[in-house]
Amino acid sequence: MGTVFHKKELLVLLQDFYCLTGLRAVVFDSFGMEVLSYPPELPAYCRLIRSVPNGKTGCYLCDQAACRKATRQKQTVIYPCHAGLIEVITPIQINDAVVGFLLLSHIVQGADEQGEWDYAQKCCGAYKVDADALREAYNALPRTPYPVRHRTCWRLQQLPCIKRD
Repeated sequence: MGTVFHKKELLVLLQDFYCLTGLRAVVFDSFGMEVLSYPPELPAYCRLIRSVPNGKTGCYLCDQAACRKATRQKQTVIYPCHAGLIEVITPIQINDAVVGFLLLSHIVQGADEQGEWDYAQKCCGAYKVDADALREAYNALPRTPYPVRHRTCWRLQQLPCIKRD
């Protein structure tokens, strides 16, 4: 049986988290299926990637692989997504059992704009989406410097709602 998430309370937490960090947060169940996100809409960059079948499949497979890795490691995992952005996933645990995941998505550090863009563009090359539209959507993504992302990840691991015994 799956975990029951109290969506009303969870939504308030995700909204507060977004206000504090500017990061989109997604909660997945133990099977890696989305339960709730805030903001609910994807950024234009991700909508563009998901507008082609292999891009949409890439997102799904990337999320599933991240959930499996976080389950194995039982800790926060930071990784590049298939479209060249940074994502952070933290397992939600009760009595050492992973019952879901909290994902922080669509992160661009902005430390090396050209290098990060080159990497994202290379990752998205197979999707054959309009290059100008992709660049515009990429530029619209918020920048989250490494120290902010690092502190946010550390704080996530301290939340009582993430790990309960």
